[in-house]
Amino acid sequence: MTKLTLAFVPTGKTVDQRMEEFTALGRRVALSAFPLINFDAPVWDVTEYCEGARNIKTSLYLIRNEYAAARGKHNRPILPMDQPFCNFAKAYLLYIQQFKPRIDFGKTARLPALQTLEKALREITGRSNIQELTPFICDSASELLEARLSQNIAYSAGVWIELIVSFVSENRLVSTPFQWKNKIPAPLRNMKRRTSQAGQEAFVADIPTPHEQDAICEVFFNATHPQDVMPASTCILLWSAPMRINEPLKLRARFEDCFVEEKEGEEMRLWWRDFPGSKYAPDADKQIPLNLAPFVRLAFEKIRTITEPARILAKWYEDHPGQMYLPDGLEHLREKECLTGEDVQRILNLATPRMGIQYLHYHNLRSQCFLLDSVLQIPFEAFERHILSRLPKGFQNLKKGEFPYKNRARKLKFSEALFVIRQGELVESHITNPVLFQEYTLPQIAHALGVHSHAHSMFQRHAPPLTEPDGSKIRLRTHQFRALLITEGLKGRAAFASMRRWAMQANANHTGEYFRPNQDYIEAEAKNTLELAKTSPFLFGPPDQRPHRTNEPLEDWELDETLAQHCVRHRTAWGGCGRPLVVHPCQQFLDCLNCNSWFCVKGDKEANDHIRKEFVDVKIQLDEAEAELVQGSFGADRHIDWLRNRHLRLKELVAVLDDPKIPQGTVIVLRPIQESSLLEMAIRDRLDQLGIQTMKTLSLSEVAADEEGHNDGRAS
Repeated sequence: MTKLTLAFVPTGKTVDQRMEEFTALGRRVALSAFPLINFDAPVWDVTEYCEGARNIKTSLYLIRNEYAAARGKHNRPILPMDQPFCNFAKAYLLYIQQFKPRIDFGKTARLPALQTLEKALREITGRSNIQELTPFICDSASELLEARLSQNIAYSAGVWIELIVSFVSENRLVSTPFQWKNKIPAPLRNMKRRTSQAGQEAFVADIPTPHEQDAICEVFFNATHPQDVMPASTCILLWSAPMRINEPLKLRARFEDCFVEEKEGEEMRLWWRDFPGSKYAPDADKQIPLNLAPFVRLAFEKIRTITEPARILAKWYEDHPGQMYLPDGLEHLREKECLTGEDVQRILNLATPRMGIQYLHYHNLRSQCFLLDSVLQIPFEAFERHILSRLPKGFQNLKKGEFPYKNRARKLKFSEALFVIRQGELVESHITNPVLFQEYTLPQIAHALGVHSHAHSMFQRHAPPLTEPDGSKIRLRTHQFRALLITEGLKGRAAFASMRRWAMQANANHTGEYFRPNQDYIEAEAKNTLELAKTSPFLFGPPDQRPHRTNEPLEDWELDETLAQHCVRHRTAWGGCGRPLVVHPCQQFLDCLNCNSWFCVKGDKEANDHIRKEFVDVKIQLDEAEAELVQGSFGADRHIDWLRNRHLRLKELVAVLDDPKIPQGTVIVLRPIQESSLLEMAIRDRLDQLGIQTMKTLSLSEVAADEEGHNDGRAS
């Protein structure tokens, strides 16, 4: 995504003028941020703008809802969405991608939401005009989503319908602005975060069982065909450190480029060198457990051996742009003007010459062939163009000295990549194509792990077949290895900050999602913290050894270490919170400033900026309330005391944050306040109404007696 973003500020006086302005803005966004997209085309190729594990072609079909599932299969016609809704949908997709970029460019949820809205508009109003949108039409679209899509996608698309309604209403792109809430029930995809028995079962199901881990090891050591060796070896790499599947697919083939070895005692420790990060996490070195290092080395060599011929082939194409590779002994065919079926069979390593002719028919090359002496032939240049078109994107119009990248951000060429294979090489029933190569992608790994029920996994191909203890098929996902390592590390009392760096997570809150602490764990952790406090008088080291910084904000790892040492359960906009919400829900309704479980770290830029902004807002509110109180406005004294107390606490806190004598990294805790229950606060409010000034603690009977006496005196 480009750094330049174009914001929409409507200036037209009518709805039609504002809609024309938004459509024109969408065209400008397409030219500036997404120049490879043709705004007027019904199908967009957004592969270049999709960051993720699936390094394959990604297209957006801006067509009607009823044709979205077919997308032209079986020669079924596909009709684009009607105007003017189609232009609005295109402009909205491009505009929102600037501010909320998605890996799939909105293909999963945004596009179905727009397609369903267009269908509902056509069925109810007879026209596809976003200006006629009403709550009833949104309800109809919501029902269509529930009927056609899965619960997860339907809910996500319903959320985007709600966002679209908010956008068009705020920018006055509809005749009558309105509010609408998504009525599709939220799915149970976050069940593993819940504390019920069902939530605990979902949490455990996300981790490979010991039986499944043993099955992977059996395939890794016993498999001989590349179809099984590749996925099993990839699983061992995923086992070496927490990683997402798209990250190892960016590795280089040279061992020295991927690993660092260092001697630790009598053992050789292995590290990942500059391991590629994703989801906004930078590249970093990652430690490999000592007992896994030999197996990681073996898995890497197995993958490297299988993929070496494909790298040699990619290197040849990089050195000979615009030419087709010919296997050994067939270089003389380059001098021929035409190729016969037998020549095609020898080039592609097919079984018989007849299969060469069938290949030409199957790939729609029959129109370029001709008969010469009753022999079907095809011009060499035509066949060469066909072969080049089947290579990865970038090899078609290659010039001397240029080469396409498998991953442009890492400057990774195909001839240097670890995960690149020849076509058909990993399918036992197929013949390896000696002139074509491709990337090794996530769908191939998912099929081997049995993600899809119809796929023949590597566990089924093992002799004897490997199954679950109940006889069912073993089905694994690549992300389960990441969940296993992080969960076991946190159970072993590893610091959250250390696990976050090992897992390369840009958001610190995501680490806690892999761990479910129970009451016993929290009590044991509290005891360990108390023991540490007894033996360590300085939790952060002696004061003279602390780094004294007053201006620069803390680095992420420094802030994480500080919060981890204080047993932070989670972070809020105000700082850190020591309350374990799983066991003890928040009693302050997220009023962190008046909570004794809250503390702040000087140098936490987000929290410090939030505190300063709140201080300014409260000061403005307090000044306005005091001015109204002087004028005698009714109800002006209702919150004056609360604002004064809040302003005083914020003033003290900001003074500490701005004090140059206090170094960065200092943990700030405001003076404790007397936390009261809701009943105690109700009693105190009633005493204030009765005019009782004493602050002693009264029983309910005493309060009732005081109230009865007060009423009697008033009656007399």
